[in-house]
Amino acid sequence: MATSKAKKARLKQEREGRRNPELNRSPFTFADLRTRKTKTKKVYYIALSTRIIPPLMEKMILFYLYNCCLTRLS
Repeated sequence: MATSKAKKARLKQEREGRRNPELNRSPFTFADLRTRKTKTKKVYYIALSTRIIPPLMEKMILFYLYNCCLTRLS
């Protein structure tokens, strides 16, 4: 691939001992500054499932154990 005119100028500055333009960049250019403002659908689903499923599972397990014990006793 061809080298752009801007890149050639940067390489020339480096060769001549001038300051590297990449060092002039702010550290924030490399940081990921994106933050989520609202919750995603996945986060809402996980929160909902952790609240609802365990109590239902407990009821189902108790119902199953209760039925098993009644059928074995009779």
